[in-house]
Amino acid sequence: MSINTSDVYDDFIAVMEGKALPNLKSTFQNVITSLKAARLPFWLCGEFCYFDYIEPRMSSEFDLLVCSSEESLIHAMPWLTYDEQLDCYSHSSHYDSQWPYTFRIFRCDADSELIPEKADVTTAFGLSGLPLLPIDNWVLHEKMRLDTNLTGSEHSLLRAYFGAIFEKGITLSESSTKTIMDELNLSYEDDSIAQFRSGLSWAEVQALKLKNRG
Repeated sequence: MSINTSDVYDDFIAVMEGKALPNLKSTFQNVITSLKAARLPFWLCGEFCYFDYIEPRMSSEFDLLVCSSEESLIHAMPWLTYDEQLDCYSHSSHYDSQWPYTFRIFRCDADSELIPEKADVTTAFGLSGLPLLPIDNWVLHEKMRLDTNLTGSEHSLLRAYFGAIFEKGITLSESSTKTIMDELNLSYEDDSIAQFRSGLSWAEVQALKLKNRG
């Protein structure tokens, strides 16, 4: 198990914003406190998984995977709202707040293959020792979402993140590698992987593939 001591809030969000965002920080801490009080296993995921690999952006969506029944989750956090399109529970600030944000909680059952055997820990919003979902598990989660419904903007962002972690040469499982290659339309047979890793963007690689076919 490795430990990441950088804080996504203190070291990035507050710095980029140029001021403290107490409502955002306290809401996150309240979510974590509620999950711990209810003894619900959880893992930070979504963009939390990518901060070690690529330059963070100013995100307003923060994801967690929680192992729980629907009843236990709602009992722990009755303020959550179910998002049918994304199949998750969420809590959003008002749009007139100083910095709009949304916490999204994806639920899984105890026998889910998404649950990791072990997880690294990270620091976020002033809280340390928070379990972080391994990148392979998160790629699997996103594959499940790709197989159902994923909005256009989220699809584009996911493709960008897939490209970034693949370009970095991060060690991935065989299934994660296949998921990313399929989503990015990359293969060894047409040299597109070599082109992508040589510095061409994903769009440039795809344009070159079309040109070669012509």
